[in-house]
Amino acid sequence: MPSSAMGPVRSALIESDKASEVSPLVESLVRKDVQLMTDQNPVYQQIGKGYAAHSWVNHSAKEFARGDIHNNTAESFSSIVERAKQGIVKNIYNAI
Repeated sequence: MPSSAMGPVRSALIESDKASEVSPLVESLVRKDVQLMTDQNPVYQQIGKGYAAHSWVNHSAKEFARGDIHNNTAESFSSIVERAKQGIVKNIYNAI
C-alpha cells in the first residue's frame, strides 16, 4: 500500500464530487482531531467545519501552497493513479 509521510494512502471510487458522496467517505477515513488540508472545492468547505482545523489552497487563483498549507501529497498520489490508468506504471521505492 502506498504511503505518505503521515501514513498509508487510502482511496475509493465515488460517483460524483457532491457532498452526499464525499462527506461520508471523508468522515469514515479521516479522524476529526486532525487539520484537514484541501483545495477550494465548496464541498470541502462544508466538510471542514467538522474537523479540528481546515485549511485550503485556491487553485483557481494559482495558489498551490501557502506556508505549510498544501494538498500536494494528495495531488501527487492522484497523478500516480492517472499515469497508471494511462498504462505508465511507476515503481516507488522507499530508500533506506
